[in-house]
Amino acid sequence: MIITSLMLNENLQEQLPRTEEAFPYLACYVEMNRYPGGVIPWHWHSDVEFLYVLQGTVRLSTNNRCHMISAGEGAFINSNMLHYQEPVSGFPVITLNQILDARLIAGAHRSVYEQKYVMPMLECRELEAVHLSPSTAKGREILERTRRSYEAADREEPGYEFTVRSELSQAWFLLYQEAEAVLKALKVTGG
Repeated sequence: MIITSLMLNENLQEQLPRTEEAFPYLACYVEMNRYPGGVIPWHWHSDVEFLYVLQGTVRLSTNNRCHMISAGEGAFINSNMLHYQEPVSGFPVITLNQILDARLIAGAHRSVYEQKYVMPMLECRELEAVHLSPSTAKGREILERTRRSYEAADREEPGYEFTVRSELSQAWFLLYQEAEAVLKALKVTGG
C-alpha cells in the first residue's frame, strides 16, 4: 500500500487504514517527498512499527531521542510513542513501514509470548525507538527478516500471513535479545 498522508485525530493519534481486524498488520511503501511538507508529522499509534530505509537518510525523532537512519538501516518504534520523521539529505527518502498490533506476535492473551517477550518491550518506555544497523549480526538479521516480511505482504501470495508473522516473530525475539540488558537493568532498579 502506498500512503501519502496521515489521518490524525485531535490527539495526534494516527487513524490507520486497516481493512482486516483478523490480521492486525499494515505494510506501507512511503515516499516522504509526497507527504505535505515532505515530512511525516508528529503522531503516535498503539501499534508497533518497523521501518526500513530504502533510499536517503531520515531523522527519526521521539520524545527523548533522535536517530539518523540511512539506506539499508531501519528502526523499531514502540507502541504509543510520539514520533516524527524528516529527510536529512538531498536524496528523496523512501521507506518500507510495517505497522502491527503486538497481538500478532503475542498470540493468545496471557500466552508465554505475551508475558515473557512482548509486554516487557511494550512497557519499557526507555525503548522509544531502536536504531537497527546491519553493522551487527543481530541488526542485520532483524533488517533482513523485516524486509522479507514486507516483501511477502506485498506479494500477497496464499499464506503470506504465515510468512509475515513468522519473520516478524523472529525479528521480535532478536530485538528482545538486543534490549534485554535495558530490560534487566530497569527490573533491578525497579524502573
